[in-house]
Amino acid sequence: MSHPALLPKGGDAATPSTPVPGRAVVDMRAREQGVRAARRFTAAVLARWGVHGEHGEAAVLIVSELATNAVRHGRSDLTVALALAGDTLRIDVTDHGAPSAPPRPPAPGECGRGLDIVGCLADRTETVRHPWGRRVSAVIGVGGPGPAG
Repeated sequence: MSHPALLPKGGDAATPSTPVPGRAVVDMRAREQGVRAARRFTAAVLARWGVHGEHGEAAVLIVSELATNAVRHGRSDLTVALALAGDTLRIDVTDHGAPSAPPRPPAPGECGRGLDIVGCLADRTETVRHPWGRRVSAVIGVGGPGPAG
């Protein structure tokens, strides 16, 4: 059964997982509307977990950048997973499913900053490629002062 706080508002159809304390997952189609749904999902979950201010804003921006990359360069389906253990938040964005249409070429000046932004905000990042897609993970501390700017 889905928890209302896990349901993104609007956008593409999304399927949140059954709530588990400190873990939240949502599956959606990898479309432009899915990026907005992923941000809303992340903001709602972090608010429920009490992650606010700069930490929450950084996490939402990380999800937005990773989801945008998954939509532009990934496959037809997208999963956003959040896990909070103590003061550490792990964000996983996975693209999977059948390949989507060929990636559209970016507008001039629009490409290449997303992973740099994630790298600046996260304490650690990792990319794992699989035959069925790719998972990009970011880990950030959410206790104490906010991320360095």
